[in-house]
Amino acid sequence: MRDDIIDDISETDPSRIVVEIDQRLRPKFENDEVDTLMVLKYYDDIRHACEMFGLDFQVVLPKKVDYDSVRRSYYDTISFIDQLRITILHDRLQTRVGVALDEGWRTKIHSYIESIRQIVQKTNLEASIKEGILKKLHALDAEVDRERSNIQVFSDAPVGICEGISSGTNALKPAAALLERVIGALARLKSKKPEMLALPKPDELGLDSLGEVKKD
Repeated sequence: MRDDIIDDISETDPSRIVVEIDQRLRPKFENDEVDTLMVLKYYDDIRHACEMFGLDFQVVLPKKVDYDSVRRSYYDTISFIDQLRITILHDRLQTRVGVALDEGWRTKIHSYIESIRQIVQKTNLEASIKEGILKKLHALDAEVDRERSNIQVFSDAPVGICEGISSGTNALKPAAALLERVIGALARLKSKKPEMLALPKPDELGLDSLGEVKKD
């Protein structure tokens, strides 16, 4: 079978389709020499593929078409494809480590973070430690509002709170307990099967009403 056949491509994502087309149609040259006609065809094929699948092809063929400009266009097109690959990798990794939160989940977690923030602000912590914790909580708020929230960001957050507790501030223990509940609920949510059509309610995974926070 010819290795330039594209009819059997099974990808459905536009970026992946264009990358696969590139794998099938990219001409290969020896000794860094290029064939002008082959490069022009390759360029037109990738440009057309991007147009058909809604991608912004940012490589512009110079008005003066000579060997040097065609060679530059060839490598610019390869660079464009490489950047698509990087984007695909980034999106795949984000999908692996993140969860998509609906509005109910976002509202609930924001309320927990705000309760933790209030606890922290009322303590007599050293200024630098308090500021560090509040910065982490601000980062958590931003993470919740992302399209996919990275659970690892939440897992890293307790470090500052534990530092405060180790310095003798027992008033932070309720904040640590609340944060553990958030992390535990998100971890159980992440473990759900990916084909699940709807998120469970937050209280089904441990995030019920806040109520009054007990202090030691």
